[in-house]
Amino acid sequence: MSFKIGVLIVHGIGNQTPAYANTFIKDLQEKIRLYDKNPEQVKMMPTTWASKVQADEEELWRNVSQSEPLNFGKLRKFLISYMGDAVAYAGTPNKSNGIYRKIHSNIHETLEKLYIDLGKQDKPLVIIAHSFGTQIISDYIWDRQQFTDISTDPLANSEFERMNTLTGIFTFGSSIPFFTIGYHPLEAITFPPKALPEDLKAKARWFNFYDVDDVLGYPLKNLSESYHQSVSQDVEVNVGNWLQSWNPLCHFGYWKDDDCLNSIAEFIAGLL
Repeated sequence: MSFKIGVLIVHGIGNQTPAYANTFIKDLQEKIRLYDKNPEQVKMMPTTWASKVQADEEELWRNVSQSEPLNFGKLRKFLISYMGDAVAYAGTPNKSNGIYRKIHSNIHETLEKLYIDLGKQDKPLVIIAHSFGTQIISDYIWDRQQFTDISTDPLANSEFERMNTLTGIFTFGSSIPFFTIGYHPLEAITFPPKALPEDLKAKARWFNFYDVDDVLGYPLKNLSESYHQSVSQDVEVNVGNWLQSWNPLCHFGYWKDDDCLNSIAEFIAGLL
């Protein structure tokens, strides 16, 4: 059976194994079946961009913690992971060996594999991104949109890889606002893409999910007029289990939330 839709999954902060999205993919497939659609027609593929920074962060933790014990060790490791990801990524965008380019190369490699599994056809693309991963994929799409000719883009060999078939975006606990300070005017990615076929433009949506208790996730539409135009809707949800849903730990609950899963499944079912 050939795939009709490609789904790119972009994780957020923290060290992730390649299996991090397995449960989410299985749950989403079950939700798609509830809409009487075949999830086997949807190819889902997760990125593993954290592998580009994980070794450096682990070395940093060893160096700062080896002399004497530090209080709140788990919290410190979390902050090193979150802040380390952001600082390493944002601090080296123009270096050929920088983390920015290494992470974007990882995104490109995943997209290439997804494109191959789609039979090298420019089929609809849906992106699901969490936390810091929402900023990474926003930058990646922005960069692709700055190239006027595919021959000049080092990370795109097809319309699919250029994000010109991007039909759906789902962002969870987005940290994009943290990276907008100092940008005037503040421009969002162009969504839907200008080159997206008209029948898909009519279906294209960007839904941004946030929990009011999530201090790392924010609404996006009011960031600027540009974001207001590109983001279809900010959706308030209450995510996480009983230990998480009332505090900042809810940041990690989006992947299992029924409201989020149902919205994605309904959208994908509408494309099949």
